[in-house]
Amino acid sequence: MSDFTINLASRKFPPEITTVQESGKTFEDFYLVYSGKVSIQIGNGSPVLILPECSHFGDFFQLFFDLKSLFKYRTHHQYDPRKSATENEKATIETTLMCINSKIFLNICEMHPKTAKNLKLRSLERRHEIMKRVAMAVR
Repeated sequence: MSDFTINLASRKFPPEITTVQESGKTFEDFYLVYSGKVSIQIGNGSPVLILPECSHFGDFFQLFFDLKSLFKYRTHHQYDPRKSATENEKATIETTLMCINSKIFLNICEMHPKTAKNLKLRSLERRHEIMKRVAMAVR
């Protein structure tokens, strides 16, 4: 998978909450969460799902079918009510995302169909999980 790694770029986001991908837009990149967390939200509401380190987003289905995202992806800072504001601020870390351009990613998937199949399955599983959580949040 050297084709994949040589095409990765690193994007660092400050400790403040930052929007990485707005809802209603198509993904230009496939993202890997290297450090920090990313929340998946509906509009400006509470997170539906929080992606930890070693997660990914900009899923295969969204990239392959050029789908607009239904969700907003933001860096996530977990506030701990047991800590003071100063302690919480010190505890925040920057979020580092590794990303690869969607067209390059899809070309690599064509060259490595077993890996692409695995990513498709994981993406579909997560899509179902997100939709279940959305349905529960809407109730």
